[in-house]
Amino acid sequence: MRRVPLFFLLLFASILVGFLTWRLRAPLRQENPIVLKEPGADVMEFIFFGDNGSGLPAQFKLAEALERYCLTHPIRAVFMLGDNFYPVGVQSVDDPQWQTKFHDAYGTPCLSQLPFYPILGNHDYKGHPAAQIAYTAKQKQWRMPHRFYSVQFGDLAKIIALDTNVADICGFSEHCVLDFLRTSLQDSSIPFRIVIGHHPILSSSGKYGTTILGRILRSFMCKTGAIYIAGHSHHLEHRQDADCALELFIAGGGGASLYEVRKDDPGTRFVQSNHGFLSVKVSKAGSAFTFFDSDLKQLYSFPDR
Repeated sequence: MRRVPLFFLLLFASILVGFLTWRLRAPLRQENPIVLKEPGADVMEFIFFGDNGSGLPAQFKLAEALERYCLTHPIRAVFMLGDNFYPVGVQSVDDPQWQTKFHDAYGTPCLSQLPFYPILGNHDYKGHPAAQIAYTAKQKQWRMPHRFYSVQFGDLAKIIALDTNVADICGFSEHCVLDFLRTSLQDSSIPFRIVIGHHPILSSSGKYGTTILGRILRSFMCKTGAIYIAGHSHHLEHRQDADCALELFIAGGGGASLYEVRKDDPGTRFVQSNHGFLSVKVSKAGSAFTFFDSDLKQLYSFPDR
């Protein structure tokens, strides 16, 4: 009879140690505000891409395309979807990769004038993720106030940026990711609420399919009217979850080696194994989501135009 309580005690201790080990990987909250508000406009365009920090020619080709696009489009901000530095993140705010994989690529005349809002990917966690947050105080183009945060542009759009590597819950929105997501989605007065995370909810890639994390994120966003944009899988995709009217985008073609995809996956409206970026335009009249490749060829637009 005495073995049963001891077994459950050891099981609980093992779970607790595992949770704390996982949770303590996450950078601690600093003094930076995590709810940011920026001026809005009647029409705004945002750029999304991830898995870009490879230093490979594909990253720089896409960066050159983004610079050309920037010169002819009034972009409001750029959002990076994680894996900002391959293969093991950065080690400090003085890591040479800041120059070779960020400024050399996106420090061009037009792009350098835009705010870049990054989130952390799994490769960023292999280094010192806190250094990426700390770099915000060192260089104005890079804006990562915490491992999760939101940016509201006027009364038209809110982008909710998550750390899906440590998607914790604790009852306090200032400390845990899923609590922050729930709180951020409560204000339904904002017409366009876009949630970004490194890991997709679903993917047509043979490497990443359905996950427990994906199911959790789906349950939080289902029927809220929010859009979810992710990276992690190195391809471009638009999916629809008909059961809860959820639009899902993957823009993981920022410059790393590409993954094969399944073209007949249920729920997929568009998928392509290609480098490229996602443009999102919002206005009071509606929204438009468009994928472009590294030659600025339009690959897909939703709604169809």
